[in-house]
Amino acid sequence: GNDSDYLSIADVLADLGSDTGVLTIDLQGDTADLDTVVFPRDKGIDKIIIQGEDDYQIGADSPVSVIANGIPMIFEAGHVQNLAGGGWNTSVPSSDLTIRGGKFSECSGGAWVTESGVTARVDGTAKLTIEDAELTDSCFNQIYCGSHMETNSRDADISIKATELSIINSTLDLDMISGGSYISNQGINAALGKSE
Repeated sequence: GNDSDYLSIADVLADLGSDTGVLTIDLQGDTADLDTVVFPRDKGIDKIIIQGEDDYQIGADSPVSVIANGIPMIFEAGHVQNLAGGGWNTSVPSSDLTIRGGKFSECSGGAWVTESGVTARVDGTAKLTIEDAELTDSCFNQIYCGSHMETNSRDADISIKATELSIINSTLDLDMISGGSYISNQGINAALGKSE
């Protein structure tokens, strides 16, 4: 219900009450965000929609990462570093990320893990849908329906009960797309119950 203008998504999140409902972010220009944007689970957000007439940069100096934190998200526009449907070094019950546009380097339907020794599971299904999208710009690198673990992170639990990857009426030109998770270290529990 609030149609105010903000300089950053962080400012929007700081201004939310506890019963937000659907949160629509309509990008009108580059944002002033300085850090990773993690949508809070305690603000009553039922769904996140990020849209705009152009792929404006989310980030002041360079694109920052955007983390849905298990809240259903539709990403239609914006230029971010990394995009994740799950938690930021933390577990979520499930995730549901739909990509219809925008730009990013890497994307995961599950958690984005940057720290060692954390538990960042998806206890239910990590759902990633790419629909009516043209992801062919050279900025696109990798998409994982599961979780992504940074190369310096170790000894973590990023297990997922199930992943569900759907690509509908879309064109993709990527280095890699996977129904599972990305891990490059030892000592990681990356169990995946089922991938569709």
